[in-house]
Amino acid sequence: MNAGFINTNGDWLVRLYSNGAGSPGSQIGSNGASLTINSTGDKTFNGAADMTVSNGTVYWIVIAPASGTPSMDLSACANDASFGSGHSDTITSITDSLPSSRDWRKEIVAT
Repeated sequence: MNAGFINTNGDWLVRLYSNGAGSPGSQIGSNGASLTINSTGDKTFNGAADMTVSNGTVYWIVIAPASGTPSMDLSACANDASFGSGHSDTITSITDSLPSSRDWRKEIVAT
């Protein structure tokens, strides 16, 4: 992902969720390692070993503070109305509701 602007430095976690009808469903695996973000630019999160994915399946990647209240703005990587994305302070309240100009598509690379 690309951190476009850092409002407040902090540590972030990446979580993987199943798709629950346009919102994050159940968390898959455990939290990945936290990542300190204190500068703009491309960032790489490492997922936990137990995050397993299947080709052709829709997932939600949730980036959440590890602790405290860090804040950043993400840069869009792709704009297409078919990419589901949304944001909320509460994971269960995220919905596929952003207009195409604010949608984000993230690639998951298995290693």
